Amino acid sequence: MDGTLVDTEPIYHKTNSELYKYLCLNINQTENESFVGIDSKKKWSYIKEKGKLSHPLKDLIALSKKYKIAALGKTRIPVFKGITTLIEELINREIKIALASSSNWEIINLNLKSTGLDKYFKYKVSGEDIKNGKPAPDIFLATANLISCQANECMVIEDSKNGVLGALAAGMACIAHNVVNSNQDLDMAHLVIDSYSPVNRKKIFSLIDKSI
Repeated sequence: MDGTLVDTEPIYHKTNSELYKYLCLNINQTENESFVGIDSKKKWSYIKEKGKLSHPLKDLIALSKKYKIAALGKTRIPVFKGITTLIEELINREIKIALASSSNWEIINLNLKSTGLDKYFKYKVSGEDIKNGKPAPDIFLATANLISCQANECMVIEDSKNGVLGALAAGMACIAHNVVNSNQDLDMAHLVIDSYSPVNRKKIFSLIDKSI
């Protein structure tokens, strides 16, 4: 979702900076980049240990969620140009689609409803539903199971190194969406795109056709 459907990562980076300042934490750029795509429990377990925070882990996760929801509620959530066209092309070709997001359910539902993308996603899995977050393959395997597909029948669109590694570990084809200024290593993906332009959508369907 974040970084593939909606351009929310800049919003999260800003709120994270504000929260780190509030907690008197020094989180560097490399660490910030390593957090992209992973679930809140894994992220905040690392930060809690690094910062020697006395706060319970569940309180840190709740505080982070509160900051994000407040920020999302104050801005128009940007949808990547061309993504709705791609989704509709997939649906027209009777290709099953589903959402696999490390975000919690409240943020998933807020993003989808606010952007109107909720009408496309009957099948969804949250990081709250699985044991091991990305780069483990759990969320992708759970999503495949939800739509009654084998892993080798699935293709993932991801924007993070952790997500790409998780998709590959699941035995799935992977397209990486390289967002401007994301600084993610995505070279291991089967295809890397920088937009959902007509040319790139054609590349996506070519990859799908080769996989069938």
